[in-house]
Amino acid sequence: MTAPRTTYWVHTFELHDGTPSVTLLGPNGIVPSVDRFMVYGHSVQWSPNTLRSYARDLKDWFEFLNQRDLSWDAVPVQILPDWIEWLRFGDHRPTTRPLIPIQLPERLSVGTINHKLSAVHMFYRSHPETRFAGTVSKLVNSRAETAAHLRRSPFHLREPDQLIRALSHSELDAVRQACETPLDQFIVGCMADRGMRIGQILGFRHEDISVQRLEYAIVPRNNNVNGARSKTRRTHHLPLTKTLARTYTRYLLDQYGTIDSDYVVLNFDGPRRHEPMRYDDTRPHLHRLQQRSGVIFSWHTLRHTFATHAIARGVALSTVQEMLCHRDPKTTSGTYLHLRPDDLRSLLGDLIVDTAAPS
Repeated sequence: MTAPRTTYWVHTFELHDGTPSVTLLGPNGIVPSVDRFMVYGHSVQWSPNTLRSYARDLKDWFEFLNQRDLSWDAVPVQILPDWIEWLRFGDHRPTTRPLIPIQLPERLSVGTINHKLSAVHMFYRSHPETRFAGTVSKLVNSRAETAAHLRRSPFHLREPDQLIRALSHSELDAVRQACETPLDQFIVGCMADRGMRIGQILGFRHEDISVQRLEYAIVPRNNNVNGARSKTRRTHHLPLTKTLARTYTRYLLDQYGTIDSDYVVLNFDGPRRHEPMRYDDTRPHLHRLQQRSGVIFSWHTLRHTFATHAIARGVALSTVQEMLCHRDPKTTSGTYLHLRPDDLRSLLGDLIVDTAAPS
């Protein structure tokens, strides 16, 4: 069976002030209900990436409803199991239960499906007048214990545990040695020694770093010209290492020079020379470090490495939480208290003591 023709599209554009935005287009143009949802997202300061992600998820939802001639504002919650099957198997899902179980290739992972379920939940929360939202509200209220529970989707598939990867000490040393410029050293140091996100580093202004006080600030800003996001709602004042302070100073003297810019991390070649670095601009730096070090990693792996090494050294979970700018301590504990055996082995190393009696 051929795939049905797509009738909905995600459309990105810029608002009058240059802020990136997104909406959903359907057979009759802009989908008003989704457009209102996007306006709501702007009002609560969702990032452009979050808005695009929700728009893509709602595209699938509206495609599914369109194939079944269902109106978005009259659909019952009981349709969700059918949507989950549609997301998992598309039009190849069996219409009847076979006598002999068969293994069908799944289109999407459980994590991706859960993300789409959350998007639908958030969408209908912004439209409380609908039948779907009314049923969801009853489900959430019946299970809620705290205000945080009220914001969670009651629809969630069980996901298999995915243990994060952290670099070993030798791998991290290889990455550091692969840094050819002070800028590369600064970016790697911010992540591996302080646990920063790449967006937080790209959003750095010079006023955020104090070499004298050995402090830096992670400041939430929505007006970064490079689209960088800190993914935090409050300003965090955190300690700067002396090594990172020296790296920052050397970067200013050896690479930055007399360039007039508020932003710390700039491009030094290419068409956007001396402009604030964007997310895409960091990819060549990452690929070059991978090739020179022989270590395959992502920027986020360095952040994971900082947290993993810190916890292995006995740093309090609350301290790691603050350094990572996590709002919920469960995010920190749920992510970093389940290390892979290889990580435990390499990190504990000499701490493992053989207590067997001598022969």
